[in-house]
Amino acid sequence: MAHFFINRPIFAWVIAIVIMLGGGLALQTLPIEQYPDIAPPQVSISATYTGASAETVDSSVSQVIEQQLKGIDNLLYMSSTSDAAGSSRTTLTFLPGTNVDLAQMQVQNKLQQAMSRLPPAVQSRGVTVTKGGSDYMIVYHFTSSDPDVSAVDVGDFLTSNLVDVIGRVDGVGEVQVFGTNYAMRIWMDPAKLEKYALMPSDIASAIQAQNTQVSAGKLGDLPALPDQQLNATITARSKLQTVEQFENVLLKSAPDGAVVLLKDVARVELGSDNANAASLRNGMPGAGLGIILADGANAMAVADGLVVATEQANDEMEVLGANDRMQLAQLERHYQYRAARRLMAQGVTLRDPARFDVRGEVTVGRDVLIDVNVILEGRVLIEDNVQIGPNCVIKDSILRQGAQVKANSHLDGAELGEGSDCGPFARLRPGSVLGAKAHVGNFVELKNAQLGEGAKAGHLSYLGDAVIGARSNIGAGTITCNYDGANKFKTVMGEDVFIGSNSSLVAPLVLGDKTTTGAGSVITSDVPANTLAVGRAKQRNIDGWKRPTKK
Repeated sequence: MAHFFINRPIFAWVIAIVIMLGGGLALQTLPIEQYPDIAPPQVSISATYTGASAETVDSSVSQVIEQQLKGIDNLLYMSSTSDAAGSSRTTLTFLPGTNVDLAQMQVQNKLQQAMSRLPPAVQSRGVTVTKGGSDYMIVYHFTSSDPDVSAVDVGDFLTSNLVDVIGRVDGVGEVQVFGTNYAMRIWMDPAKLEKYALMPSDIASAIQAQNTQVSAGKLGDLPALPDQQLNATITARSKLQTVEQFENVLLKSAPDGAVVLLKDVARVELGSDNANAASLRNGMPGAGLGIILADGANAMAVADGLVVATEQANDEMEVLGANDRMQLAQLERHYQYRAARRLMAQGVTLRDPARFDVRGEVTVGRDVLIDVNVILEGRVLIEDNVQIGPNCVIKDSILRQGAQVKANSHLDGAELGEGSDCGPFARLRPGSVLGAKAHVGNFVELKNAQLGEGAKAGHLSYLGDAVIGARSNIGAGTITCNYDGANKFKTVMGEDVFIGSNSSLVAPLVLGDKTTTGAGSVITSDVPANTLAVGRAKQRNIDGWKRPTKK
């Protein structure tokens, strides 16, 4: 037979290819597991009787539940455990191949018959029925590197944030926290209870009566008067949340108006729900998280799903709390450092990333140079090739391509055109707009002023409510007087205007194209185009004048 295929290699190749194709088609129908499920399915019932001993839990909870679990289909046997922590767990084991969902439904129906016989404390905490036994698939342990974080903090975090998330992973039957969450603990003083003729049941009744969620209704809701236009929901006080609120629970009152509050007979504190829980890892307090596999689930698939349900912080700063001003400052500095790294990854050059702050929504282009101690605040748009000097504050502003902001300048609601520059020590207030290649020098302040293309304001000037044409030149010490104490007026300049140094322009005022004002002039009326305006008072010299002296 071997020689038959050796002498006919083409025929052998054809048979091999056919077998390979058949195997590929059969891959879609092959079973995932090699062997069928042989472990008997299980359903567990969990209950908690706070403060009870193991014997009390067994007689009051476990036996009562077992007595009602009769007549369930395919039930092999049941077992119960009770411990001194007040926990009861009953596990029912069924024949292999039993539909665990139907078995769970039957157990829940039988359990309802036992609920009325359970202690009220057990009914209030709830009785849970889950698919799966009592064996843990995996146990995680959580601690914190911060010595101020207690075991109760960790347990409360797990209970509040992870239990529900992991419990929704497909194949997870039950999630058990080996720790405790926060609870309001009330420590009663027997001597004070005797003094005021009170019993612990009186304390419990008062808390239950006053710690309720009240639905107060609405004002103006239907049915209402025909002219009723509005309605409002009444928000009443919700359940008690703080220690002070619990301390002020009213226990009893006298006809003369005297009252007894909870703080008069007990000590109230926010502490652990279960003082018996303790978990340590390398001497650090924490809490554990045990996961019980559901019947029929694949342990490897469940373990892979847990990676999706949980998240580990890559940076410990992401989970650092802000409990004092020092930690708040650390978080702020870390946020600024991350913002600096993000900008540098986009092509921005920072002289010192540690001395740079972003406090808003900032969009920055490429090849931007930012010096030290610069603050970008609010909505800021910075286009390509912009340079910002040291100690500048830029808020809600736009810097077009090639603009330059020199040292110690402050921009608020301003816009710098392409190739324009300002500073050092420039102050551009809301409404300030510089055209392309415009220049604002040192100690110049603008407010609601627009400079045209190529316009210049050298230094030591204030320009408010002004429109300045292209290529105009504003001399040093120029002031636009735009406010008369009640209203603001506008100063309008044409193109190629030259304003001499130390000029005062009293608005409302219009200066035509190519006008010039003499240095030291006070201009109070409009100036026609191509005109020189000189507004100086005649000088007087008074002989023999003596300066007054202080007495």
